[in-house]
Amino acid sequence: MKKAIEETPVDGLIVKAANCAVLHIDTLRRLALKEEAADFAEPCRICKRSEECRCDWGGTLQPILDLATVKIRMDSEDEPIQ
Repeated sequence: MKKAIEETPVDGLIVKAANCAVLHIDTLRRLALKEEAADFAEPCRICKRSEECRCDWGGTLQPILDLATVKIRMDSEDEPIQ
């Protein structure tokens, strides 16, 4: 019998952030396979949680962005900071 894993509020935020990131990555992958332009809003249109996060992908991803060593530059087209 599997033991239930207790999830802390922080763990829950990280899981939501990871699911959001993976949905965005997978959507961009599928668009690339069809040689279509990247559409960063597409995942929000198909996401079951879009009402919960109000399509605030930046806020939703913040818990893992805080942990990441690669930093996304929101203010320029430059490469990420590693």
